[in-house]
Amino acid sequence: MRPGERLPYVPYFDWSGNVRYEKPLKDTLHWYAQYDASHKGDMFNNLQASGSNGLPYVLQPGYTIMNVRFGLNNAEQGWTTELYITNLTNKNAVIYTNEGNFDLRQTVNEPRVFGLRLTYRFGKAQAFNNED
Repeated sequence: MRPGERLPYVPYFDWSGNVRYEKPLKDTLHWYAQYDASHKGDMFNNLQASGSNGLPYVLQPGYTIMNVRFGLNNAEQGWTTELYITNLTNKNAVIYTNEGNFDLRQTVNEPRVFGLRLTYRFGKAQAFNNED
């Protein structure tokens, strides 16, 4: 490795963030909407320009993945229902490049997924300032 070269699998720029809005509908029934995004910048898959197997190193392109979710929850009764979409823009991103098997293999992320999640927590709900 020469001075100033970037380390493999270390993007130059990386960030993530989310925004959530929640509002009560009734006493303990709340609805919410959440958006989150994460970005991984471009990165190399090897230290040397030509690895021990003779394959050149690859600059994996950067990508941004976004997700959304909408839900209802009742903390007192312990249930939540949520509609979600992961990989909102259906981005096909290379997340790992492997040349260790003497050929080039690239792993990509999951495609867009639509889903419904139902959650129930058993047991008594605990308050933060329990005075018992």
